Amino acid sequence: MFKNKLKKLPVGREDFKLLIEKDYYYVDKTSLIEELIITHDLVNLITRPRRFGKSLNLSMLQYFFEKSEQDNAALFRDLKISGNAEFLDEHMGKYPVISLSFMNAKQGTYQAAVESLGNAITMEFRRHGEAVRQYPYRKKADRILEGEDSDLILYQESLLLLSQILYEHYGERVILLIDEYDVPLESAYTGGYYSVKTK
Repeated sequence: MFKNKLKKLPVGREDFKLLIEKDYYYVDKTSLIEELIITHDLVNLITRPRRFGKSLNLSMLQYFFEKSEQDNAALFRDLKISGNAEFLDEHMGKYPVISLSFMNAKQGTYQAAVESLGNAITMEFRRHGEAVRQYPYRKKADRILEGEDSDLILYQESLLLLSQILYEHYGERVILLIDEYDVPLESAYTGGYYSVKTK
C-alpha cells in the first residue's frame, strides 16, 4: 500500500540549514534577502508576533550572506532566490557577519543579565577567532576572547571593535544580526532591576 511521506514540522527549530538539509517543512522567505539589499537601509528592525519565524529568518540571512569556507549555495538551490543568479553572484557569501542572540539574557538579576550578554559577545568573538587573532591592535579583543573581564565599557564598545576587525580582515562592510534584542529590557523590567527615570 502506498504511503505518503510527509515532511516533518520544524517545531522549535530555528536553524535554517537544519530545516533544509533534514527536509522539514519550510515556508520560502528568501525574498526578504533581496528586499533588504534593495532598500539600502542601514538598520532594519523586524517586529512580528511571537513564533512568527524571526529567529529562523536571521539564521537564513546569516547562511546567505556570511563569507566562510563552507559553500552554502546548495541550501538555497530550490528556493525562490535561486532564480536571481546575478544577485547570488554579487551577494551570497560575500560579507562578514556578526550574529548575536540575547535569548539567554532573560535573567533575574542585573549582574546575571550582564554576564549573559558578555558571554554571548565573547562567543561571537571566538567564532571569528582567526580574524581577531590577526588584528594587530588586539589588546581589548584578547580580553573579550578570554571572557573573564567584567569591564562594562569594554563590552559596550565590543561590537564596534569586532566590526572594525572584520572589516579590516575581509575588506567588506559587516552585517550585524541581533536576535531577541528586547529580552534584556523585558527581563530588567519584570525582574525589577530596570529603573525608569522621569523628569
